Amino acid sequence: MDHDQLKTIANRLQEDLDRLRDARWKEALEDYGNPGQPAIGDYSAGHGLHNTTKTAQTAIGSTYDQFLTAYQNVITALRDSEKNTRNADDQSRAGVNSVGGSRFAS
Repeated sequence: MDHDQLKTIANRLQEDLDRLRDARWKEALEDYGNPGQPAIGDYSAGHGLHNTTKTAQTAIGSTYDQFLTAYQNVITALRDSEKNTRNADDQSRAGVNSVGGSRFAS
């Protein structure tokens, strides 16, 4: 496994995730994705439409949050994998060296 390459991939994914978070799409949806009750009108169908759009807005925002969390979990798993395999390789190399096999360890 190329530890440095795995670390580079995790860093690039983190940069992408940070850009997504900085774009503040969920907040934009909250600001612009649901007309307020006064814009729809004060009548029963208007109230229903307002409730429907608010529910949809909440569901989309929640799904987006779940996506960001899952994306971060993938990045964390890549970083953990890189660290764990690097540590295992280092320990293996140290074990070989400790029994006089330094000429075989790289």
